[in-house]
Formats: sequence, C-alpha cells, structure tokens
Amino acid sequence: MEKEREGQLPFLDVMVLRKTDLRLGHKVYRKPTHTDRYLHKNSNHHPWQKRGIIKTLVDRANRNCEAQFLNTELDHLNWALQANGYSKNEITRAIKPRKQHRTEEEKQPPTNKVFLPYIKGVTDRMGKLLEKHNLQTVFKPTTKIQQMLRSAKDRRDPLTTAGVYRIPCSCGQVYIGTTKRSIHTRIKEHERHCRLKQPENSAVAEHAIKQTGHEILFHNTEILDNTSNHYVRLHREAIEIHKHQQNFNQKEECLKLNKTWLPALKNTECKRSTNSTQPQGQGITAHKRPVNETHQPQGKIISHPYQNNTSTTKHINQPSPD
Repeated sequence: MEKEREGQLPFLDVMVLRKTDLRLGHKVYRKPTHTDRYLHKNSNHHPWQKRGIIKTLVDRANRNCEAQFLNTELDHLNWALQANGYSKNEITRAIKPRKQHRTEEEKQPPTNKVFLPYIKGVTDRMGKLLEKHNLQTVFKPTTKIQQMLRSAKDRRDPLTTAGVYRIPCSCGQVYIGTTKRSIHTRIKEHERHCRLKQPENSAVAEHAIKQTGHEILFHNTEILDNTSNHYVRLHREAIEIHKHQQNFNQKEECLKLNKTWLPALKNTECKRSTNSTQPQGQGITAHKRPVNETHQPQGKIISHPYQNNTSTTKHINQPSPD
C-alpha cells in the first residue's frame, strides 16, 4: 500500500502532489527501478510500432502532467528516446499530427486482418498492397526473446504430446500419421490393431497383414513435429506424405496439397531416420536431433502452406481414430 511522502502519493503512472493551498497537482510517475529502456530504433519492428511508442509516451505526458511539469517531462522523453537510438527529427515527426488523406466518412472498417512477419522491404510493401484491398496488416517480429531463451522447466517427453509421427517398416516403406492425443497412445492403438488383425482400423495393420514377412518397427517410431494446432498438424502430415514417396498411407486419410506448393517442396529433404539401438519390444523411442548438433538439412521446410489459400483447407475424409 502506497503512503504519502513529502506531500507526494504515487497512483499507477500518476504522481499526485499536495500543494500549499491544499489543491492537488499531478505529473508522470516512474518507479525508482525504471531504466528508460524502450523499443530500440535498430530493433526489427515495423516503423509504425516505433512511432506508436513515441506518440504514446508524449500523449501520456500531455494527459498526466500539469502545465508547469510538461516541459520537464518532454525534455526527459527527448533524452530517453535519443538514448534508445531515435533522432530528433524522428521524434518530431512521430509527435506531429499526420494529415488525413481520406475523411472519416470515406474510411471503411477493414474486412479482415493479415498477420505477417516483418521483413524490411518485403512484407511492408505487401502491407501497402493489402491496404488497398481493405485488409489490415499486423506485423510481427521474426524472433522473440522467448524463442532465444531456454525454458526453465524440464523438457516434456515428445511422445506425450500431439503431433506428426513416422513408423517405419522392415521393407523400407513408412507410415506418416498425426493425432490430437498423445502420440504414445496412438502408437499403442496401431500395435493393438496389428495384434488383433484389424486392418479396417489402421493402415499400419493393413500393411502388416497383407504384406507377409513384413515387420512394423514400432520401436523406431520418430516424431516429425510436436504441435497441437489442428490445421497445422493436417498440413504437416500432408507435406511429409508427399516427401516420403515410399509410404503405405491410405490416400483418403490426408489433405490434398495445392499444386502451387509442390515445386517448393522439391527443395526440401526428409528428416533423416535414426536407427534405434533399443531392442524390439521395449517400447517406443522418439528420436530427436541433439540440441548442440550443427548439421542442418538442405532447403527450408514449409510448415504452413495453407496460409492465404483456402483451397487447401478442405480435406476429403477425416480419419476417425485421430
């Protein structure tokens, strides 16, 4: 609980002052631990966001400060913003009201929003084109601090999450599957269908029963992607099925990729199979690439081919077990 000290009482971002004539004054309040660190000029963010920070700070100064404290607050902001890499001209342009080319009556609310990673010279031009079609563009940073820092929590077993997986067979073919439940549970179901000879419930069981002499290597199951998003999982499964030509998936189980993405997928390679040293019958091993390994596969995996393409979001039949 805040208490009044020397005639001053902080409340949120406002410092309330007790004057000698018993009237109350106010100005901007900052905690003693405040470092004046704002979004730096050289950070990979759209200029709109940087101008918005400057304008927000100035608007707060005009709103929270009395006339006698306003100039002092503006001088402090000018110094703090320059310390964060902004020039005086940039600060002045951000504060200056911008001319409106269209009246409020001519403006129409955007029909939809488009989220794009901010890449200077690329996505900002795309945003201008989308604006002409009455689409609001929201720019997101390509890399966040959260992605650069390691989580303090223990890593979760990838088999206990949803995702896309690959089951090899002794003949060299593979099965690509996905599930919204835990992958371990789905693999156990495949094993049960094979044991009970139920080919109608599993493409893995169908392959093991019809192809005599083939052995499903459940102990070499690999996790291709851990994600719980429904459409991301389905499209990642379709991509992996296209990349693994030697598969025994049922065609009606997966989505149909748009032909536009097929040339791009030619530049990608399948995740290399890691031979498990675990004896058969000892459960399932999720093979992950070591964190400190520097080898990277050639090409770039496209994990979201469905963005801005509604034709690829329609699937034929949804597999009932998953």
